[in-house]
Amino acid sequence: MENRSRWWIVVASTLAMVVSNGSINTYGFSVLLKPVALDLGISRGVFSAAMSAALLMTAIAIPFFGAAVDRYGYRRCLLVMVPLHALGVASLALLPANPAIVFVMFAMAGLLAIGQTPNAYSKAITLWFDRERGLALGIAISGVGLGTVVIPQYAAYLLQYLGWRGTYVGLAVAILLLAFMPVLLFLRDPGSRNAVVSRAAAVGLTRRDAVRTPQFRAIALAFFLGGVVIVGALAHLVSMISDKGMSPVQATAALSVAGVALIIGRLAAGYALDRVFAPYVTIFFFVCPIFGISLLLFGGSYPVIVCGAVLLGAAIGADIDLLPFLISRYFGVRHFAEIYGLLFGIFLIGNAVGPAVLGFTFDATGSYDLALYVFGPLLVVACFLLMRLGPYVYPSNTTAPGDHGLPTEQVNGAH
Repeated sequence: MENRSRWWIVVASTLAMVVSNGSINTYGFSVLLKPVALDLGISRGVFSAAMSAALLMTAIAIPFFGAAVDRYGYRRCLLVMVPLHALGVASLALLPANPAIVFVMFAMAGLLAIGQTPNAYSKAITLWFDRERGLALGIAISGVGLGTVVIPQYAAYLLQYLGWRGTYVGLAVAILLLAFMPVLLFLRDPGSRNAVVSRAAAVGLTRRDAVRTPQFRAIALAFFLGGVVIVGALAHLVSMISDKGMSPVQATAALSVAGVALIIGRLAAGYALDRVFAPYVTIFFFVCPIFGISLLLFGGSYPVIVCGAVLLGAAIGADIDLLPFLISRYFGVRHFAEIYGLLFGIFLIGNAVGPAVLGFTFDATGSYDLALYVFGPLLVVACFLLMRLGPYVYPSNTTAPGDHGLPTEQVNGAH
C-alpha cells in the first residue's frame, strides 16, 4: 500500500473501534446489566464480577496476541480473531441461570476478544504514522466514542424488540460488519517494499528491556488506576443514574452524551499529542473524571449528572490513543504490540477490578458512594506517576519546530 493510502488504515481502525471489546463490554454491558441480572436471578455484584472475569481473561491473553502481531503481522491476526470475538459475544445469548456457568461463558468470551482490543490497530497506525501519529490515533479512537453513542442505543433498541438474548446476537452481527469487513478490505501490512516503515519497525526496546525501565512501571500503575476508576464508573453509569430516579431512557442518553464527549476528547487529544508533551495531555484527561465523579456524587439534577458523564466520557479511550503514543515515544516500535499487550493487559485488570468493586459496594451498602469517594484520590496518584516519566526516548523523526511540548534528543535509538 502506498503512503498516500495509509489513511484507509485509519478509516478501517475507526470503524472497528466502534465495536471494540471496550465498546461492546462496557457500554453494551451497562445497558444489559439490570435486565440480564433480573432475568437470571443473580445480583449486580455477581454479574459485574462475571464481566470482570472476561476482562481478566483478555488481560492474560493480550500479551501473547501482541507477540503474534509483532511476528505474523496485524492483518493476519485480525482476520482470525475478529470473527472469534463475534462468536464469543453471540454465545452470551445462551447464558443460563447458573452463576458458575455465567462466569465460564464470560471468561471464554473475554479470551476470544483479544482481536478487538486496540493492540493490532494501534500497531498498524504507529507503523504508518510518525509526525501525525497522535492525530491518526485520535481519529481511530474516536470510533470508541461512536461506539459509546451507537452501541447503547443499538443495544437498547434490540433489547426492546428481541430481548437480551437477541441483543447479544445483534451485537455479534455488528462486529462482523464494522470490524471484519473493513479489516478484510482496507488493512494491509506494510511489507518490505516500504523502506520508511520498515526502518521504523526496526527501532525500539525489546519487551524484556522495556519492563525494566521506570517509565514502564509508572505507565503501568497509572493506567491500572485509570482503568479501575474510569471504566468502573462507566460500566455502572446507567445504573447509577437510574438509581437517582432518572428514567432508563435518560440514563442511556447520558451514556450516549458521554460518547460524544469521547469523540471530541479523543480528536482533541490526538491533535494535542503531536504538539504538546504527551504526559501533560494524559494528566489532563485523568483530571477530567475526578470532577466527573464529584458531579455524580453530589449532583442532584439531570443536567449536572450529564456533565459528570461528559467528563467521564472525555477520559475513556485514553488507553487506546494516549497509551500507544506513550509506548511509541518511550519504548519505540520494534516490539510495540507485545509491550502494548502487557500494558493494555494491566489496564484491563484495572477494568476488571473497577466494575466489580462498584458492584459489590452496591450489594453491601445499597449505594455506589463509598467506592466513588475512593476513586478520586486514585486518579491523583496516577497523575503524579505520569509527571515523573521524563523526556521522550524516541521523539518524532522530524526537525520541524513545535512537534512536541518538550523537545528531546533521541537516545538509545539503535536498539
